[in-house]
This record gives sequence, C-alpha cells and structure tokens, in this order.
Amino acid sequence: VWPDSFGYNSTLEKVPRMLDELGVDYIDLVLMHAPRKLHPRLLWNMKFGGEDEFTTHECKNQLRCREDTWRALSAFRDQGKIRNLGVSNFNIQHMKEIQALGLAPIAAHQLQFHPWAPQWLRDIISYCHQHRIAVTGYFSLGGHDNKDKAMDMEVLSDIAKAHGKRP
Repeated sequence: VWPDSFGYNSTLEKVPRMLDELGVDYIDLVLMHAPRKLHPRLLWNMKFGGEDEFTTHECKNQLRCREDTWRALSAFRDQGKIRNLGVSNFNIQHMKEIQALGLAPIAAHQLQFHPWAPQWLRDIISYCHQHRIAVTGYFSLGGHDNKDKAMDMEVLSDIAKAHGKRP
C-alpha cells in the first residue's frame, strides 16, 4: 500500500481495488510501503525516525496513520483477503508501534540491504530476525550510492569471468 492510500478508510477502499485489478480473491503479502510520506532522504528518515509533515485527506499524524492503516489491513487478513502483512523501510520504533497494537504480526520487511549497509540497517535486520520477520532486501548491489563498488568486487569479477561475461 503506497503512502497516499494510508489511513483506515483509504486502505479499506484500496485493497478491494487491488484484488479486482489483480483478478484474485486474496493476496499473499501486502506491504505498507513506507512509514510515512516519502521523502528524498528516506533512509535518513528511517535511521533517525524524524516525522515529516504529512497530510492527506485522512491522515494528519504519522503514528495514527500507520496504526489505522495496519488496523484496516489486519481486518482484511482476518477476512482471508490478505494472507500476510509486511512493511517496507520501517525503523525498529515503527515496527514496535505496529506490534504493540496486538493485531496481525509483521510477516516481512523489505528494506535496502547490500554489503555496504550501515550498522543501523543491520540492527533493523537483526531485530527482524529476533522477531521472526522475514527480510527482503533491495539495492543488493549497493543502489545508487554504491553501484560502482559492486562492479569492482573481486568475487563478482570472478563470477563474471567464469561465465564469459564482464561485471
């Protein structure tokens, strides 16, 4: 669920549209895409937890918005319309807030992960492992900031060479 569909009523409207557009009766995994309105410095916000200005027709407060969205998603899970719920780009505090609701568990967390991931990202992954939350990484070759580093890695060069390719 993209942040522009956050909020209880907005999510109640969005999920049936998703099911209809996909032509299915249920969805295996639905993620709350971000803990807040997207910001150019999303990872900075994940690390430090700053709350940006956030307003939609329904959401005026970040925490309340996340909670209301999770309540709506949990209701769809209870109805069998969604099998698992997850998050993307949440920090540990955001996950604790969701877990404190006592509703559907967080099944998965999608976040940036690569060999150059800073310790605070590794801490989030450790928290996920401790709480049996599956982790899905994106930017596995470093993303925009580290793509050149990945291409210079000896192990990748060796793999490419073994297959007659170049990194």
